[in-house]
Amino acid sequence: MDTEGSPKGTIAFRLFGIPIYITPFTWLLLAILGGGFGMRSANDLRDLALFVVIGMVTLIVHELGHALAGRAFTGGTPVIVMAGLGGATYQEKRPEKGWQYFLMVLAGPLATLLPGMVAAVVLGLRIGHVADAHQLYLFGLPFIDYDLPYSLRWDFATSGVTEIELAAYGLAMAISFVWGVFNLLPMFPLDGGRLLGTLINNERVASGIGLVLALAFAVWSLAEGVWFNVLLGGYLAYINFNFLRATGAGAQGE
Repeated sequence: MDTEGSPKGTIAFRLFGIPIYITPFTWLLLAILGGGFGMRSANDLRDLALFVVIGMVTLIVHELGHALAGRAFTGGTPVIVMAGLGGATYQEKRPEKGWQYFLMVLAGPLATLLPGMVAAVVLGLRIGHVADAHQLYLFGLPFIDYDLPYSLRWDFATSGVTEIELAAYGLAMAISFVWGVFNLLPMFPLDGGRLLGTLINNERVASGIGLVLALAFAVWSLAEGVWFNVLLGGYLAYINFNFLRATGAGAQGE
């Protein structure tokens, strides 16, 4: 596997026989998303490093979900390229049946949930509450902190789990859950947009819905003062608008 033609600094390797390329731009965007411009202390640097590493692992797991499902349905050799905020899985051919394509797309968001689930189980083992790992994942550290049951809070206090471990587990759960759910929103190029287009068999309508939702997300983010999300909403709106135009032109040309 070689990186000829890829940006300088691209990392190349294989997992499960699937070539994976990680471009430097992906690391940069993860650092920005993780608050790289707002660091004020050594703890901030630690949290940023954890965010970038865990975020990259989560993105790769997501794309592996697409790639492994696609390979199972088509028999081809997919290629994963991490370039930008996320990645892309290139398949040699699209699955022939609609339900296979739907499952291939869905496999990405489902795989995104795995790192958080693993983190919850490992943390549950560390504190002796593995049976309550689902509480940690869905309602625990990333979201309601001090509303955990007393027994869980007590076992946190007595387990010897270090601060950096707790930060890593919490980030893994939060990134996994939030990114997995966000990716299911019905907007292109998110997987939710492709799933909706497949379900209703009309990508033009799906891109129109995506455009409305993206604009609403951008406006809401502006009202909340979350400027990164304003830019993200604007980008998603731009993608869906262009997709709407392209599908409209294709329909007129038929």
